[in-house]
Amino acid sequence: MHNPHLDQLGRYTGELTLHGERIPIDCWSVRDRTWGPREGAHAAAQKYVGRPARVLHPGGARWREIDDSSAATVTRRPLSPPRVLALGIAGVVALGTLLLALPAASANGVAVDLSDAFFTATSAVCVTGLIVLDTPRAFSGFGQAVILLLVQVGGLGYMTFSTLIAIALGRRVSMQDRRSLQENFNLGSRQDILRFTVTVVKLTLAFELMGAMLLTVRWWARFGFFAAAWLGLFHSVSAFNNAGFSLFSDSLISWRSDWVVNLTIAALVVSGGIGYLVLTELGSYRRAGRLSVHTRLVLVLTAVLIVGGTAA
Repeated sequence: MHNPHLDQLGRYTGELTLHGERIPIDCWSVRDRTWGPREGAHAAAQKYVGRPARVLHPGGARWREIDDSSAATVTRRPLSPPRVLALGIAGVVALGTLLLALPAASANGVAVDLSDAFFTATSAVCVTGLIVLDTPRAFSGFGQAVILLLVQVGGLGYMTFSTLIAIALGRRVSMQDRRSLQENFNLGSRQDILRFTVTVVKLTLAFELMGAMLLTVRWWARFGFFAAAWLGLFHSVSAFNNAGFSLFSDSLISWRSDWVVNLTIAALVVSGGIGYLVLTELGSYRRAGRLSVHTRLVLVLTAVLIVGGTAA
C-alpha cells in the first residue's frame, strides 16, 4: 500500500431514479479509492493513449489495455434522437421497397417498377394513403402483407417496434433509446417511457383487433370467413393508423351506405388520430379524476371539427 490507491471489484444492484424514471441497475464494476495525487505509471501512461500500450495500475498490477479501437470508441459521439428516428424510417422504407419489388409481391408474378415500390413503401410508412398502383390488383397477398406491416411500423414508430423486440428478448434499453422514444412520442417529460411504450402497443392491438372483428363479422357472409378476416384486419390497421390504404379498388365507396362499416372505420380513424397521450389519459381518468389541458383541447377541437364538418 505504498501507493495510496485501491480498486475493488464487485457487483452492484439497485435502482436509479432520474427525472422520475426508474432505471434498474445490476452490473459488475470497480470502486475506486485514492489518497493524494495520482503519480507513477498511471500518469506516465497517458502519453501512450492512441497506440497499443499496457498501463500499469498504481498498485503494481496490470489493469487496463488501450488500443486504437478503444480510443476511437471513447471519442465516438452517439447519434441524436431525431437522427436515429430519421435513419430508422429510411431503413424501413428501403427494406419495404426491396420486398415490394420482389416478383412474389406482385399479383401477376412480374416485379413492379422500383420507383412504384419505393413510392408505395414511403406512402405506407409515412401513412399518407397516396398510391400509384391499385393495391388489390397490383399486389399479391404477400405484397399486401408487406404494406400492412409498413403501415403498422409507420403508425407506431420505428423506435416503438425496436424497443418492443428488445423487451421481448429480455435486453436492456439504453438511455439513448429512451431519449429516442421520448422524441418519437413527442413527450415533454421523462416519464416511465418503457411502460408508456408497452401501453401504446396494447392500446393499438386492442383497437385494431376490435375493429377487425367487427369488419370480419360484417363481411363474412359476402366474402367467406378467411377473406373477410383478412379484409377486416387490413382495413382496421389502415384506419387506426390513418393510412388510407384499401383492398377495394374503389376504396370504401361501395360501402358508403353501410352503417357498420362506416361507424367502425370512423371510430378507428378518430381513435388513432387523437393520439396515444389522449387515449392513455382517458383510460386512467377514473383513477386520476382529471384531464390535462392538452387532452381537453384535443377532444374539444375533434368534436367541433367532426360535428361542424358533418353539418356543413
